[in-house]
Amino acid sequence: MLQFPAMMRQFPATPILPTTTLLPVVAVPQEEEMLLSMAESDLEDKLNDIRKAHSNLMIIGKAGFGVRRRR
Repeated sequence: MLQFPAMMRQFPATPILPTTTLLPVVAVPQEEEMLLSMAESDLEDKLNDIRKAHSNLMIIGKAGFGVRRRR
């Protein structure tokens, strides 16, 4: 049972829209993938440089955090 039958005659229901018109398809262009891969390789190069620079540093202190002391 309709609450406002007169209004329903004036304004009929809208037709059902397909979801493709409501939600556009987002495609990742190849340029963005290439830029992302270039940025990733730059980051890897920087990390490798940091690892090489820190590999010859002398570490002072105890090298075992999991060792428990006996009393």
